[in-house]
Amino acid sequence: MPAPTVLPSLMAALSQVSDPRQPRGVRHPFSAILGLTLLGLGCRTNDFAGLHRWAKAHWHLIGKTLGFTRRRPPHPTTLSRTLAKFSLAELQDAFPSG
Repeated sequence: MPAPTVLPSLMAALSQVSDPRQPRGVRHPFSAILGLTLLGLGCRTNDFAGLHRWAKAHWHLIGKTLGFTRRRPPHPTTLSRTLAKFSLAELQDAFPSG
């Protein structure tokens, strides 16, 4: 199990990436979506439908921890549309090497 300081550090870094969505209709925090995606990739989930299924199965453990406020994980379409818009360069800058 990761050290207790790892997740807050990860979420702090992810919160530096600007949310590309229009404020109207936003239901899930952007940093939480990024965190969910990284966790899913770490668990070998490589498509949005699979990520949704994985999140749904583990929602009781990861939902609030990642900063989600809703009772269900984001829909695969929400994940796809949201992640298609963000800046990869900003994500890379959030994790400085060295």
